[in-house]
This record gives sequence, C-alpha cells and structure tokens, in this order.
Amino acid sequence: MLLTTASVAVVCALNYSPGGVPTPQAMQEDAVRVQEDPGPFMLETMEKLTPDFGGTAPRVTFAVRNFDPETDAVFYADDLTLEEITMWQLQILDGGGRKIHYFQGQGRPASSTLAWHGLSADGRPFPGGFYNARFVWKDRAGRVHATAKASFNLFSHLPMPKFAKLKLEFALPTELI
Repeated sequence: MLLTTASVAVVCALNYSPGGVPTPQAMQEDAVRVQEDPGPFMLETMEKLTPDFGGTAPRVTFAVRNFDPETDAVFYADDLTLEEITMWQLQILDGGGRKIHYFQGQGRPASSTLAWHGLSADGRPFPGGFYNARFVWKDRAGRVHATAKASFNLFSHLPMPKFAKLKLEFALPTELI
C-alpha cells in the first residue's frame, strides 16, 4: 500500500519542511544522520528479474523480517514485535547513501511486504542500477532505529522494438553450429 501525503507521518529524527515534504537538503542530511540500530528487524529485498510489459508488477518488494543476531535466524515479523513501531519510513538510497525516495506511515506497516515500482514521487522511473534501502522506525519509547542497508538492483528493460528495427545478424563460430 502506498501512502499519500495526507497519511504521511513525521519520523522525529528526520527533518521536513512544512507539510511533511522533505527538502532535498533534508533528505540528504537524514540519510547521513540516521544511525544503524536494527533492533529485532532486518529488511529483505526481492527484485523482479523478468520483464513486465504491462507495467503492473512492482520492480522491487521489501519485507520487514524479524532477525535474531545470536543465531542469525531470519523469520517473518510477528504482530507483537511489529506493534512496537509507532511510525516508520522505508528509505531508498543512491550509491552515495543519499535518500532519493521514501514512503512512510504511522503505526506498524499495513502489510508484510511493501511494493515499489521504481518510480519517483512525480512518476518518473529511476534509472536501472544498484540502490540501497533501509527501514527506519520509531518505537513506543521514542527511540529511532534503522535496519542495515539492503542492496537491490532496478533492472532496465531493453527497448526490444528499437533492436528489432536494426535487423541485427549474429554470426556464431562454426564449431557451435
């Protein structure tokens, strides 16, 4: 579920301009200032590797998982643990660690997975390449936590009609024929 600006929560550790919309400077400062403190959570990323010509499938799906650092066990986040979240933000970071996109909410995330189509706030697709994401949240005691960064790749779809117009021919070595 994507949230509109009407349902946006302000995570206290993050700077925002009036109306809850971050300024570019605040977005960059936030990414540097938030310290990793994963608590009981980790962020899992799942990328879409096959083309979706209809454009309806999300390019990346994120899941907040419980993590036990003593055993390195990862399992589905349980309702009791998620109830500790009072507000949250999923941050998309570029290669330099700057926050370039986010979505957020109050209370626990409404779903066990958060889908992202790889689009900016104004609907433009982000270029293909490697990105990082992290889940930042505030607990009932007012402490701010952040998962370790999880990397993912936005795959660019090849413009096949343009290649078809080129009428390329491939020559295979004779030993492969």
